[in-house]
Amino acid sequence: MVEARDQASGLRQLLRPTRVRVLPVAAGMRGTGKTSIVLELARAATEAGRRVVILDHTRGEVATALSLTWRRELADLLEGSHEYADVALAAPGGTTVIPAARGLSRLIEEGEDGTRLFSGFAHLSEPPHLVLLNLPTKDGSGCTLVPAEAETLLVARPTPPSITATYARIKDMVRRHGRRRFRLLVNRADARTAEGLHAKVAEVARRFLDADVAYAGALPNGTLDARPLLSLLDQWPLAEFS
Repeated sequence: MVEARDQASGLRQLLRPTRVRVLPVAAGMRGTGKTSIVLELARAATEAGRRVVILDHTRGEVATALSLTWRRELADLLEGSHEYADVALAAPGGTTVIPAARGLSRLIEEGEDGTRLFSGFAHLSEPPHLVLLNLPTKDGSGCTLVPAEAETLLVARPTPPSITATYARIKDMVRRHGRRRFRLLVNRADARTAEGLHAKVAEVARRFLDADVAYAGALPNGTLDARPLLSLLDQWPLAEFS
């Protein structure tokens, strides 16, 4: 009897779809290192044994950075003219990259909330554990593909123009797209500097936008190691789909 129950439990585990976690990554301006950080996060997660998809809402930033060529993108999959394997690019290290500028823009224009898209990922034969949604610098509308209570990771540099642009991006996402939860990662900064900048941004966002900006950490100058960030990622309230 016990053995039968164990077998039934095992079958349920096998049939249960993977819960796909989705993290939108944005920046207020170019030059923050956002795409590099997306790639490093993907590499660290893959090395930790997780399947990772980078869904690229930009005009090919990720594929270009990896020297990948592509002819198809997410729009071709959504239209039904091509299969998943036709649009998914195999990147070095095991990460999958999907160019998605047209496809995601179309979903957003049609008022889709991302449930159908990300639930589709969850039912692949080898579903990703993590989808990194690489957002364009000047367009934060992709954040609407995840629930409003989920967090968006913002990447900034420790310079006045970058911090100003980061606050402008938060303001846009709050007022135009109803987002309220963010997490700030300061690239090329020591911990003390990053913590000080985060405190200022978080206070202004709380006071004037009623937005919550949590602290993601700092990446010191010349260092790009997302492994410590990955360990924290599991604790963040990310969007989940199954």
